[in-house]
Amino acid sequence: MNLYLDIDGVLVKDGKPANGLREFLEFATEHHNCYWLTTHCRSGGNRVNEHLKNFLSSEILNLTRKIQPRDWITFKTEAIDFKKSFLWLDYCIFDYEKDVLLKNSAMSNLQVIDLVSKPNQLLEILEMLKKY
Repeated sequence: MNLYLDIDGVLVKDGKPANGLREFLEFATEHHNCYWLTTHCRSGGNRVNEHLKNFLSSEILNLTRKIQPRDWITFKTEAIDFKKSFLWLDYCIFDYEKDVLLKNSAMSNLQVIDLVSKPNQLLEILEMLKKY
């Protein structure tokens, strides 16, 4: 399955790694095709590792290097391959992106992340991924 991952608010919140980030990334990068779907990869740029080095240990950074960037210009849905099974983790999406998901019968492929009210949400998603 393809996993599309945002960073801020999903893997990192307020400059701190999300609970269970190492475990999540270990499993995700070993068992799924992982792609960055973040503003840090927008319009042909890839500033992910530059951004993450401020927040993550070298052990976790080694895991993030296994994740491939996806390029997009206006909306993140431009980078999603709707022909393949996927899960998209993001903390907030635009109405247009919701419309694209609905048009492709893929709204259930989105996991909206809220690390404030659900600080262990990545661990919950990890358990879900282990069933695929």
